[in-house]
This record gives sequence, structure tokens and C-alpha cells, in this order.
Amino acid sequence: MVSLLGTDVGASPLASAGSARGLFRRYADRRLSSMSSGYVPNTTVDWCAASCLAETQFQCRSFSYDNRHRSCLLYVVNVAEPDVRLLTATDVDLYDCQSLSVTLCHSVCLSVLLSLTSFTVRLAAYPGTRDRIFYLI
Repeated sequence: MVSLLGTDVGASPLASAGSARGLFRRYADRRLSSMSSGYVPNTTVDWCAASCLAETQFQCRSFSYDNRHRSCLLYVVNVAEPDVRLLTATDVDLYDCQSLSVTLCHSVCLSVLLSLTSFTVRLAAYPGTRDRIFYLI
């Protein structure tokens, strides 16, 4: 079990599910009417979910997974947006982070990624400050 700032990462009920996919609601054979903000080729649904949660260039709120081409599109919007519609799409499933708040989805991102990955966490301090940083090796 890894402890970050006194919090046991493995203690999260969402992380114990072992899959970032559990944070998203699935809409079978659906996609969003919006343009995507990211693309992940040659991947799995679980990896798309983890990629969405770990995205740093924008706040990913949903993704669509193309079952035939094994790829996904990442979106900054979700089905709750007033100008976004669900469209029928063969072999594509939409995964939406609306069942939990987007902030909660992203706050458990580290927990989920830690449960899916094997690495060592180290703590470093910036000299002369109280700032701390975690890095992975």
C-alpha cells in the first residue's frame, strides 16, 4: 500500500475496483455531437479511461471508444452540456464522467493509476521552501 501525504491510496473504494472505467457511465452505440480534444490509438477501454483521467492539456470529461478500431477520442464536454447531443454510432461506446462530479473523477485519478501501475514513489523537497513534490521511478 502506498501512502501519499498520510492518505492510503489503496483505501479508496473507487481505486479498489482496479479499473478507471468504473468512474464512467457507458452509453452503448453512442458518441457525442462535439469535436474531440484528444486521440488515443491502439488501446483498450481501461487505458482510455485512465488516459482521460490523467490528461493534463485539458480537463477530459468523457471519451468515446471505437470497438472496431480499438481507439478512443477524448472530450472536454460530457452529456450534461446544453449544446451537446448523443448520436447513434455503430461500434462506438461513449463513457461519460457525469455519474460523479468531474472534480471527484480527477481527484481519484492518481489512486486508479497507482492501482494499475507498478512503480516507486519518492518525495522530494525544494531547498529553502516548504514545497514538496512526488516523483515516480
